Amino acid sequence: MKSVFRTLLAALVAVSITTTASIASAKEKGAYGWLTQGAEVLPKGTYALEVRLGWPSTDFGIHIPLGAKFELTPFITIDYGFYDALVGAPTIGNTLGFQLKGLLWKSGGNAISLGADIGFAMNYVGYLSYHCLGFIDDDDNLYIFCEKAGFLAAFQIGGPELRYSHRWDNPRVAIVTGLRMPIRVWLTTRIAEIPMLYIIGAEFNLVKNFNMHFNLEVGPLVFASELWSGVGLYAGGQFGISYLW
Repeated sequence: MKSVFRTLLAALVAVSITTTASIASAKEKGAYGWLTQGAEVLPKGTYALEVRLGWPSTDFGIHIPLGAKFELTPFITIDYGFYDALVGAPTIGNTLGFQLKGLLWKSGGNAISLGADIGFAMNYVGYLSYHCLGFIDDDDNLYIFCEKAGFLAAFQIGGPELRYSHRWDNPRVAIVTGLRMPIRVWLTTRIAEIPMLYIIGAEFNLVKNFNMHFNLEVGPLVFASELWSGVGLYAGGQFGISYLW
């Protein structure tokens, strides 16, 4: 009886050691094989803090994997720019929200994802800070009256966001490209911004738990309101780091 007990105990210890070693090995591999800007999702049981600086904002986000196919990223931004590159007025604001990314396809180092985000933008001074109304009289003359709107708020509905990434190992480097549409509808001024942005960027591993990345975006920007509509141009980019834990 004692020999049977010892055999079972030895087997249990061996299984525990093997399982612990396997988990440690998986975490070690995951520490090197992860991306925050590409189409792939984080390994299960890990999280990543992301900080990006540039134009039109400084962004903070936490990447949270939801299984093997989805990733949720709550974010907050400090907005000091805007999507229209031709507007020179100063501005300051914040955007709060979250992004959901779903992995559509993965083969080796290639991956494609589809994502969307929803948020609430706040603008305190400057950009789009005038509320304008207009009417046409009996002689078909157009009159427009504008007043300072002050604080502004907008719903942000970003999507669809399509991304493709390809990564290499030794060293770990990835290129990222895609399209995104961070649509905003400003509530008081009733102006809609519809950017259609092409993305190109790269992400590479610095040390075990740190990645560095940059993204460039360019594309047309459609404005639409009750009184007018037009097309502008947007160009911007950000540089940042991500930390995995």
